[in-house]
Amino acid sequence: MTMGAPTAAPTSAASETTANERAGLTWIAVGAGIALIAAILEVTVQYIPGFTSLLSSLGTSLTNTSVGLTDLVILAVLVGVGTGAAIAEMAVFRAGFVRLATVDNSAFRTPSRFSYVAITGLAWFLAGVEWLLIMLYQAVNCANGASSIPSSCLGSLTVLIAVAFTFIGVIMALVGYIVGILLGLWRIGARYQKTATKVGTILLIFPYLNIVGAILILIQVTGARQSLH
Repeated sequence: MTMGAPTAAPTSAASETTANERAGLTWIAVGAGIALIAAILEVTVQYIPGFTSLLSSLGTSLTNTSVGLTDLVILAVLVGVGTGAAIAEMAVFRAGFVRLATVDNSAFRTPSRFSYVAITGLAWFLAGVEWLLIMLYQAVNCANGASSIPSSCLGSLTVLIAVAFTFIGVIMALVGYIVGILLGLWRIGARYQKTATKVGTILLIFPYLNIVGAILILIQVTGARQSLH
């Protein structure tokens, strides 16, 4: 009688665990790549002619008709593209945390759950901001060249609802980003003893420095994946 056959199960289980770990780290590396591209675009868009003045004029008041309709359309597209890229980044990171949770559930279960909260929050934020921009676009048209938007062109209740959508979305995205994305990346650095990953995670919080942070995470996570046997 041979006793060798049962040893195949542990080997198979170990292989599956390694495969999940590799897949998880691959998703995290892709997420870091998206974060890097997004950070570069975030810096670049600030140098688009008129972008800063557009944001300033919008922030002055919702009753300001000096904002061009074309500018509102451009802003709506930029917000849509930027938030969409952020949602894609969060979704890819979450896919990585979900796979890593099969390897270390206690470490990555919370990040995988809260990263979903971040995605939901960004979706709410996008809905609220786009709703506000659509209302402002319609109100400027309704004003028909007047120096200010009359109250009849802009319903205060509708604006409050859109602002509430935006505010709730921001809170959800912030909590989800901290407890989901940042915590998950920090725990990756701890699990694979990659101090630079922890440093990169902290740098993601700061404008401009988030470019360096994404690069560090991308390099370190790729290295951790390659070290798996």
